[in-house]
Amino acid sequence: MRAPMAEAVIGGLVTSTILTLFVVPIMYTVFDDLKRKFRKKIYSKESEGTEDISGNISL
Repeated sequence: MRAPMAEAVIGGLVTSTILTLFVVPIMYTVFDDLKRKFRKKIYSKESEGTEDISGNISL
């Protein structure tokens, strides 16, 4: 009678441990890398063809 409850508890503990130790850090790293990639792409497009203080055009 208690075996199904034990399986549910153990399954929940295993699932939450896997999510906490593996899935969440991996997803955080992936999204952080994507954010850096898009920021780099956006800022490189904005800086193309702008003039600096001395009037030189940088490409």
